[in-house]
Amino acid sequence: MSPLKHSLLLLVLCLSALPAAAGMYKWTDAQGTVHYSQFPPAGVKAQEIRVQAPPPAAEPAPARADSAGPAKAPPRPPESPELARQRAENCKTARYNLVILQRNPHVRIKEADGGYRVLTPGERQRRIDDLQSQIDQFCSDVPE
Repeated sequence: MSPLKHSLLLLVLCLSALPAAAGMYKWTDAQGTVHYSQFPPAGVKAQEIRVQAPPPAAEPAPARADSAGPAKAPPRPPESPELARQRAENCKTARYNLVILQRNPHVRIKEADGGYRVLTPGERQRRIDDLQSQIDQFCSDVPE
């Protein structure tokens, strides 16, 4: 590896490991190799270099405490007519299935072996919760 590449690699490693406003020192040794360090060498004239930290990433604005109700999702981009039709169909199906589960405490499901069994109260509630999530997802733009 050439001395220049070695020096650049050393510089990159040093810069990545430094705190934001830490001082860096640059000097050239007797062989003409440029060095970078966090501390100045003893007995050698070194140039101090200031390292600038990148600006912090912008954080999203916190939700306002005075807003009424839960925060609404940002509007979706326009969708194709076929996607809108499928979204409306999914909404209709989820709403229908939710009504069935809420009105009937003893819902039977078909097992893989062809037999039937009744959902336990916990299974029924999990399915109700899943359907409510689907309704939130698919029905935001669909009238009831």
